[in-house]
Amino acid sequence: MKTIKKLSILIIIFCILSCSSNDSSNEDETKATVKDIYVCGLEQRSSTGKYIATVWKNGVATSLTDGTNDAIANDITVSGNDVYVVGYEENVNGAQVARLWKNGVQVDFVNTPRSAADFVEVSGNEVYIIGLLYENNSNVQKIWKNGIASTLQGDTRSMAVNNNDVYTVGIQDGNARVWTNGAVSSLTNGYSSSGAYDVEIKNNDVYIVGAEKIGNASVARLWKNGVASNLSDGKISTTALNISITGKDVYVSGYESTSSQFNSKVWKNGEVIWYKENFKMNDLQAVGQDFYLLTNLGGAKIVKNGFSEDLSSAYNSYAYALFITTN
Repeated sequence: MKTIKKLSILIIIFCILSCSSNDSSNEDETKATVKDIYVCGLEQRSSTGKYIATVWKNGVATSLTDGTNDAIANDITVSGNDVYVVGYEENVNGAQVARLWKNGVQVDFVNTPRSAADFVEVSGNEVYIIGLLYENNSNVQKIWKNGIASTLQGDTRSMAVNNNDVYTVGIQDGNARVWTNGAVSSLTNGYSSSGAYDVEIKNNDVYIVGAEKIGNASVARLWKNGVASNLSDGKISTTALNISITGKDVYVSGYESTSSQFNSKVWKNGEVIWYKENFKMNDLQAVGQDFYLLTNLGGAKIVKNGFSEDLSSAYNSYAYALFITTN
């Protein structure tokens, strides 16, 4: 009996310490501060100039290409002291060629014309890239792990890597899907059209955002470990596009659309905390108690808590992806 009591006490102590540790970790994240802000996209320096693949670090632009041919940087991630960017650059014949840049230097990746790289994730020593190759007279979506390609199913819209497991989300046969190491699962019953657009893993929980058409309108959805919750009421077509989690707070960005308007929204834990009419945005990252977006209205801009700041003064500029490191 004493042994059972001692064991029970030990279990209680362990649970208290474990819960305290998790709560402390969550609290630390909500108190995090920004170290560096990275954005990737493009600049066009004149009306006749080529698109130059560009990275902005804390608002300072660095060109990844020399402007001889059009090039675009589509996605960016930071691992330790290394910055990885993917996109494409046109060759002398005007065909797109997928590109990977590490710390501003082009890395041999794919030299096949009519290819592009769209997403990049780094986990330990593994570099994962999703993009397109032109094969058999059609564009085929691929995932490269350290340069080795495999074919993906469906239309992939986002990727996350957790404990060597690769999660991709997207659309297949008109329905929202998630693939874990290539094994597919449906997020809906398939009775109506749906899509999954972003995924994030937190404490081994899988969060996915997207939309499902209910009646005549799309409803913004958040799935946690496959269980759906609604972010909108179905009165106006609404789609959730991006997710970012800090501590216990789940931020989602998306939009609602009517025949005459396209309005952006940000939800925090299911409640709308920001709304702007006739506004289009890209990407989302939450840091501490703040959220950051990108927009290209009037040129590339970063938006903090709804207030925008120019990234570029070039003739034309576009911002496509965001990555923030924290203290």
